[in-house]
Amino acid sequence: MPGYVCYQSDWDISSSLSTSNNIPAQPCKSSNTELCIKPDYNDICTDLTTTFTSGDCANTFSLTKSITVADFLDPNEIYQKPPTGLPAKIEAELPKHCTDLTVDYTCKDELGDIKNESELEPFTHYSCTGDIKHNNVPINRTTDIEFMIDCDLTITTESNAAMTSIDLTWNATSQDCPVLPGLPKLSYDCSCVPPSKHTPSADKSQTGGRCRFTGLDPFTKYKFKVQPKYNDKEVASPSPVTEVWINPGSKCL
Repeated sequence: MPGYVCYQSDWDISSSLSTSNNIPAQPCKSSNTELCIKPDYNDICTDLTTTFTSGDCANTFSLTKSITVADFLDPNEIYQKPPTGLPAKIEAELPKHCTDLTVDYTCKDELGDIKNESELEPFTHYSCTGDIKHNNVPINRTTDIEFMIDCDLTITTESNAAMTSIDLTWNATSQDCPVLPGLPKLSYDCSCVPPSKHTPSADKSQTGGRCRFTGLDPFTKYKFKVQPKYNDKEVASPSPVTEVWINPGSKCL
């Protein structure tokens, strides 16, 4: 059976066989004279020793089989952990004894453009496949892994109201994506309800900004929020709503 170590005998040797990894043998599916042992995932790149002991004889003997990458590594068994932040890194859990085994990933975005891990962006859907290499020589490919890096954007706001205007300032932070200043496609829209009479003037950066709303009506409660956008598409959650009562009798609230 592929991926198994098998032994053939005309006698029933099931009770006489023991292995160095303590995994019991099972009958071969295609032959009733064979017993097969499935090495553990982390047995790859080690030797599996099987010892045969006779109940009537004092003699024992052992057979050793090298559990090689080429014969025993099943790409479907490789656990792949998608990245949750930037810089992006897909973590492939390889057999711990295979020091010369690596995986190089190539990804496709929603438009079919090819990207390396170092080029991955947030808020973008990717499908990635890894080239499995042994001593830098490609030997197989991983199964596809799909993911999107959301970035844990946290937006905090402050407001400063005057007679018929308000300044809304905000700061954006992310623990998973500490490279916010290096994301030129990240932007923000600020808005209020009910809408102001004039388009707000804005001063923005990847990590924060300020919007000034003018022409506001007195004795009116306004609700303000900041919505992050990436590549002109709304992403993540907007800031908590800021409620401000415009009071013409006071310059500041």
